[in-house]
Amino acid sequence: MKTAGSNAGLSRRSFAGLTLGTAGLFALPGLAACARLPTSGTSPVDGLPRSRPETHGVDPQAILAFLDEVRGAGLELHSFMLSRGGDVIGEGWWAPYRGDRPHMMHSLTKSVAVSGVAIAMDEGLFGIDDKVISFFPDELPEAVSDNLAAMTVRDLLTMRTGHAKEISGSVWRQIRTSWVAEFFKVPVVHAPGTRFVYSSAASFMLSAIVTKVTGQTLRDYMEPRFFKPLGIAGLSW
Repeated sequence: MKTAGSNAGLSRRSFAGLTLGTAGLFALPGLAACARLPTSGTSPVDGLPRSRPETHGVDPQAILAFLDEVRGAGLELHSFMLSRGGDVIGEGWWAPYRGDRPHMMHSLTKSVAVSGVAIAMDEGLFGIDDKVISFFPDELPEAVSDNLAAMTVRDLLTMRTGHAKEISGSVWRQIRTSWVAEFFKVPVVHAPGTRFVYSSAASFMLSAIVTKVTGQTLRDYMEPRFFKPLGIAGLSW
């Protein structure tokens, strides 16, 4: 589920359809027609089981009331899926989004990336308390501060790098030189591990570490270990 702050929200896009388990397609104000997904058993599309909301003690009207509140609050959802007891009991999409259409996931990628880091650590490729600078001796600045030298993989994972402010991925995408070298240029003004500052740069460095120790991109490293076992295919990284 992706939300945005636009107050135009649902008024700009029609809700493409809502399926509530085996209850079928429910009509909501402004609903457009949509193809019905499997409403019982296991979906051949995503492998997730479906069942009726009532089977899991959920009133379908409560789900509809939630969506009414979302619309009333001016929130913009791209999709909605409700799971209970391992079964999908409600799902829907707002046009132009569909269940079979790839969707940009933005920073959800961070959660996927740290899963790859955890796999690499489990395989003994590096440790959570290894120093970040130890992986990139050829890309360090001339002067390495004590705080930078103290930064560990754990600090990257917890986004407690010691940086004073957030580093946005949208800014770094404009940089044509080494992102690793750029990371080491950022002043580490606080002792690592003491302050949380959300940062896309920390996630990139985790990816860079995996690439350094494996010789593979994080995406390629995770393919046989994460994506393929979970049946995740057709993704772009």
